[in-house]
Amino acid sequence: MMFIEDDHGIPDEVLAEIDHHVLKNADFPLYYRHSYTTEKFPYFSHTLMPRVELDGVRRSVFFDFFNDIVLHFCHKHGVNVSHVTRACVNSTIHHDTPFSEPHVDYTDDHYVVLMYLNDCDGDTIIFDKKYTDGPTHLSIDEGKSMSIFKRVTPKAGKIILFDGKNYHTNVFPSPGKFRFVCVFTCF
Repeated sequence: MMFIEDDHGIPDEVLAEIDHHVLKNADFPLYYRHSYTTEKFPYFSHTLMPRVELDGVRRSVFFDFFNDIVLHFCHKHGVNVSHVTRACVNSTIHHDTPFSEPHVDYTDDHYVVLMYLNDCDGDTIIFDKKYTDGPTHLSIDEGKSMSIFKRVTPKAGKIILFDGKNYHTNVFPSPGKFRFVCVFTCF
């Protein structure tokens, strides 16, 4: 399985810009989303580019900024990315469950590039199980019985890239904390 983890994927000066323009900016637009994989886990999000099946039009003035980070990271690690299929900044909050539903973002071959924007708890879990057909998300109970390929702890500036056909999920942060990530799906 393709997996890259870079603790310093976002350069310090760029991370400072993210801190100023996103994390500490009261005007950075985050919108309430009623569902994550299901309606059990609402969260906040800023769409940089909606899924291609919706229209794939780059709507956010922040798209190029985050896309440049992804392209630099991929070039640094020798990964060829030709097309972005979705991009967003997500902020998840505490939910009283071990993690959200294991899921895949797309059924076709793709990569997930996940940028951690703040230090927090709320690990990312990537399971050994790959999507072949059927549902794109599984129950939490099914997730509890799957083998874990990688468990990644968020750290501001860390970027991971992995095979998007592997089911993955996130642990929710502690009460009163926020988990900020930027997610790109691409091939």
